[in-house]
Amino acid sequence: MKTLKIFTAALLFVGLTASAYAQNPSNASINANAEVVSSFSFVTTSNLEFGSVLQGVNKTIAPATDDAGLFHILVPNGGKANLNFTAAPGDLVGTGGSSLPITWDVRYNSEDNLTGATTWENLEAGVNELEDENIYVFIGGTAEPANDQAIGTYALEITLQVEVN
Repeated sequence: MKTLKIFTAALLFVGLTASAYAQNPSNASINANAEVVSSFSFVTTSNLEFGSVLQGVNKTIAPATDDAGLFHILVPNGGKANLNFTAAPGDLVGTGGSSLPITWDVRYNSEDNLTGATTWENLEAGVNELEDENIYVFIGGTAEPANDQAIGTYALEITLQVEVN
């Protein structure tokens, strides 16, 4: 029994001594921060408006005029933009499925004017690796109604797809 008391006293002494050397834990922290920004800005500035078109009389809307269509893309931080039409622009479609042929005039430039603009020759192919911070896509064309063109309203949605790397 005496051995048990000595053993118990020894354990208590070791336990108390060990806890006397223990220190209070301390903590340190850092913050993890991120700012999420838009990878690019892409807006439709204006729609292509042919207005009234007479049967048998072609009507041309030049790019970079008030009635031309215009997209503006802002590519930050030296990114590169790839542009594609989701479907190449074709004829305008009217009531009953009649079509109004259009010869398209599409150009792109780093400035909001046609000086030095590049003509988008093949609308079925994309334009890739544009490195300009500002990209303007101008859409004009010539409506070519037949002499017996069906009277009515014609329209076509032109969708430009932009991917920035």
